[in-house]
Amino acid sequence: MKNHSLTQGSIAKGLLFFVIPLFFSNLFQQLYNTIDTLLVGHFLGDNALAAMGATANVIKLRNDGFEGNTKNVLLFFFENLNFLLTYR
Repeated sequence: MKNHSLTQGSIAKGLLFFVIPLFFSNLFQQLYNTIDTLLVGHFLGDNALAAMGATANVIKLRNDGFEGNTKNVLLFFFENLNFLLTYR
C-alpha cells in the first residue's frame, strides 16, 4: 500500500486522499440508518420506531466517543487563551 504524505506535495491531492474515506464512511453510515429506520418502521411498528428515534442521540454519542464534545472544549480553551494573550 502506498503512503500519502499530507505535508508534502499537492494540497488538493493530499486533502482528496484524506476526505474520500471519510465521505464513504459517512455515506454508508447514513444508508445503514435509513434502511434500519425503514425496516423497523415497516416490520416492528410505530412504537419501535419512536423508541429508536428517542435513543438515536444516545447511541450516536456513544459511537462518536464524545469526539465532538472534546473538540468543542479544546476550541473554547484556545479561543479564550488567544483572547487573554491578546488583551493582557
